[in-house]
Amino acid sequence: MTFAQVEERFGKNILQTGAGVWGSTVGIQMMGGTSLIVGGVALAPIIGALAGGLIAGIAISVAIERGIEKPFRELMENTQALAVAQQVMLETATAFAQGQAVFEAFLIEEYNLNVAFEKVMDSIEVTGVNMSHAIDRL
Repeated sequence: MTFAQVEERFGKNILQTGAGVWGSTVGIQMMGGTSLIVGGVALAPIIGALAGGLIAGIAISVAIERGIEKPFRELMENTQALAVAQQVMLETATAFAQGQAVFEAFLIEEYNLNVAFEKVMDSIEVTGVNMSHAIDRL
């Protein structure tokens, strides 16, 4: 038996048990005022509890068989898909932030290279003018 099968079986059993408890509580309340006493024991609440528990347990079993769990399964699958999507979005946001940081570093380095290039170009122009003057003096 796989873990999913165990989980499904326990889930159905817990649901049926909960319905039975709820049904027995309703049964006790329904029969609480009736006075059926046998041997000093009030049987009406006990019979009401048994009947209510059985009726509610059977009702939830029929509901489970008729597909009440399908919407629940869909809800669980959608919730799981949302959790996966959230994780993917978090990873994407992290990668995007890293990309922005790298791009910012690239822009800073490009600016520094442009400044250095402009200095070299100015130096070349000054050197060209100086050489031109030196040639003219000869």
